[in-house]
Amino acid sequence: MSDAGGRAAARGIVALRAGLHAEQPPAPPVTTAEKWQFFEQETFTPFTLLAGGFNASVSQAMNADPRYGVGSVAYAKRFGAATTDNVSQNFFSDFVMASALH
Repeated sequence: MSDAGGRAAARGIVALRAGLHAEQPPAPPVTTAEKWQFFEQETFTPFTLLAGGFNASVSQAMNADPRYGVGSVAYAKRFGAATTDNVSQNFFSDFVMASALH
């Protein structure tokens, strides 16, 4: 590549970097309704059920809380507890605290 071509490429990189750091107008604040929608979108997905099943399986395999016992009934209780834990965590972090601390 010629020296002129190298300088042109360097100017292009500098221009690209300058464009990445250009001032952006501030985004409008997220409304409470949008925070609720984010909670719903993040929570009511198949991933929530998969995560609950995975966490219940690990808990069952390790017998993490012996009060649940063993067997399918214990697994169902663990699944319910794990899924409820995930949903409540999303509720408080995505909606309640985000709305309260705006």
